[in-house]
Amino acid sequence: MIISSILSTLEYMHSKKISHRDIKPENILYDHFTGSVKIIDFEISKMSKYEHQRLEMWTRTGTLQYKAPEMLEGGYNELVDIWAVGVLVYEMVMGKRPFVSEYNKELTRMILEDEPNYETLYVTQTCIDFIKRLLKKNPEERFSAQEALRTPFILKYSSVSSTSSPYIKQNGSEEDTR
Repeated sequence: MIISSILSTLEYMHSKKISHRDIKPENILYDHFTGSVKIIDFEISKMSKYEHQRLEMWTRTGTLQYKAPEMLEGGYNELVDIWAVGVLVYEMVMGKRPFVSEYNKELTRMILEDEPNYETLYVTQTCIDFIKRLLKKNPEERFSAQEALRTPFILKYSSVSSTSSPYIKQNGSEEDTR
């Protein structure tokens, strides 16, 4: 599963005190022959100089549509990468980003104040719960990459074949039967 590969990469990066700060579709390469996923464009990534100190950042950088709320308000840490993964998963599942506006000021307000719309007939509750934890406005309540990799959603579907989708309800059931 692409998302588990991205999270595994972020888990490693975060363990080395590196934050990408611009996770978005354009910065993810997928090789459909090998199934490998690569994160690219580390131009604005940040690495802590201190091994045992949490990475703290203040620079307003990255792509607005994938920015975590704390990036818009002041200091932040590596969990902004997890928010961006939440936006990616939401976009993959719902077919659009969780916050959409053609005006940056309105988009910023939405990211800071609004909650995504999770109403759909086709997405499993396990998937919705996973996305909700990635898109927690409070970074202290948000999954780390390590925690996200150990969720039922990732554990259940990380070895699912590419011809089936872990996001879509099967046969009208509330949860997948796999």
